[in-house]
Amino acid sequence: MEFFTAIIALLDGQSPTFSADHPYAQPVAAIQNWIAKGGIVPVSAKVLAAFVQACIAALRSHRTQWQKLAGDRPPITVVEEVRANSLAQLATIAKEQGKYEEAQVLYQQSLDIFKQQEDQREQAAILHNLGEIALQRGEYKEARDLYWQCSEVYKRLGDESGRAGILFQLGAIAQDQEKDEEAQSFFQQSLEVFEQLGNESGRASCLGRLGMIAYLQEKDEEAQRLYQQSLAIFKQLEDQSGQAGILYCLGGLAYAQEDFEKALMYLIQAYIIFDVLLSPARAPVQDMIIDIHNRMDEETFMTQWRTFAGDRPLVAKTEQEETEDIDKNKAPAAE
Repeated sequence: MEFFTAIIALLDGQSPTFSADHPYAQPVAAIQNWIAKGGIVPVSAKVLAAFVQACIAALRSHRTQWQKLAGDRPPITVVEEVRANSLAQLATIAKEQGKYEEAQVLYQQSLDIFKQQEDQREQAAILHNLGEIALQRGEYKEARDLYWQCSEVYKRLGDESGRAGILFQLGAIAQDQEKDEEAQSFFQQSLEVFEQLGNESGRASCLGRLGMIAYLQEKDEEAQRLYQQSLAIFKQLEDQSGQAGILYCLGGLAYAQEDFEKALMYLIQAYIIFDVLLSPARAPVQDMIIDIHNRMDEETFMTQWRTFAGDRPLVAKTEQEETEDIDKNKAPAAE
């Protein structure tokens, strides 16, 4: 029974230890190595896996002994566990290759096995991946349902960090569908959990999203306050991308209020960071800066530019960009 106990401990993520001269030391170490490799084993090791499965099957036939050694843990077969993990790995590969239908089928097969085994941690991971695929396919209702199931699993597990992340995703889905009140509710719930966990990055992201909603609701003062709180945290964390995103939002808010000097102050800073990061967000910021340049007298614009950009070259569209704009504005040829 000592051997069986060691096997159950391995399957439960623990590391049983035996002295080097113990008769079970080498076989248990071999099984541990096999599990660590995710079940991808040479033919000889498959024999060992079959042996372990047979041992557990024999142990399971004696229910009293199983409960004594494993408690309430559901019976597990090595083959099914490896199959579920292998299906999930194949699904992830298919997802990365953009083969979403194939990935969905494989993830669902993996999920069914993990449900049978009552492995909630793996269920949450699979549901999250299925939600991402649904989003990629534009299936928002399906994505929302999958993320909600995922959040409920995290809740049962007591994984507040995972739950906060999923609540944020649910907020983003609602925001994309212009369901502002629903989005606001999810972001607020996510914010509260992140605050309890002391997760400053998550907190800053939620504050930024809540600021966007306030802006859309024409609550400018609230939006300004939320953006500034978010920006202060991103600065403290030295998160350049986060800072640039909020500076862009602050610039957009000031632009909408026709406070072009303030807008320019924020937008130049956002532009510089996005440019360094080679972010595609650089383009819309550039367009706003050019528009403000056209609205503002040259001296005021250049003073602002030098204050925040120093000797950096002045923002201007490249010849290629100007040509593309001209082409877009050309009237379609008569057929």
